[in-house]
Amino acid sequence: MSDELTGLRIVITGGGAGIGRATALMAARRGAVVAIADRDEAAARAVAAELTASGASAFAIACDVTSAESVRAGMAQARDAMSGIDVLHCNAGVTDAIAAQDPSVEGLDIAAWDMVYAVNVRGIFLCTQAALPALRQSARASVITAASIAAAHARPRTLAYASSKAAVVMLTKSLALELAPDGIRVNGYNPGMVRTEMAERYLAAADDPEEMLGKVLENYLADDIGVPEDVAEVVCFLASERSRFINGAVIDVDGGFGAFKATGAERGIEQRGEGGGSA
Repeated sequence: MSDELTGLRIVITGGGAGIGRATALMAARRGAVVAIADRDEAAARAVAAELTASGASAFAIACDVTSAESVRAGMAQARDAMSGIDVLHCNAGVTDAIAAQDPSVEGLDIAAWDMVYAVNVRGIFLCTQAALPALRQSARASVITAASIAAAHARPRTLAYASSKAAVVMLTKSLALELAPDGIRVNGYNPGMVRTEMAERYLAAADDPEEMLGKVLENYLADDIGVPEDVAEVVCFLASERSRFINGAVIDVDGGFGAFKATGAERGIEQRGEGGGSA
């Protein structure tokens, strides 16, 4: 497994932090050549430098997934740097809590709504469209999208995020259908809450973040929320030949979030805040 991605050329959007960074590190350790694309060019350069220092082949790409021009330039740069693209990991994402000061129904302004959709949905389409000529030249081509458990389970104050991620699920399946004749697989994943900046902001927005974490954990079968490496493992699997018969799938990586519907009291558990750690 350590070399299962040898020679695979992977572009990761939002690769400067969180799940994107974890995926870049893991994929590189398994032999991939990685292009870290991020609007924060300094963050992308830091990850690329970390990888090259360890002997991996990595490139930093400045890319704003909301801009068609930036995406076209970024994908062309990645293609030229790696002499092609085999896998596009559309990881970049944003939540209402990051885009808006007030994510309530009354307070969520249209600019914040549009920003969430521009990053989470349009960004996937733009990146796939721009990478398509290079992907068509690959014998191991696939696109991997980032959806969310929010796509199927409504959560408070995530109006734009949840609905955009539901759109990502259908976009993933639609792209799988459209690109199958080209031999390009398209799959995605639904992560639960993972210890990233996005999760930290969600928890920090609560009056009592520790209490909020305890309430969140009542919805999981796991003892704690996830870490970026939990999702990176799934991305690397979907990028590898081991998943060659999987197409149009969106895999739950959610600590059991979607497996049940019961209150903490019904499950016989106490609220878990301090024991679950902090995000």
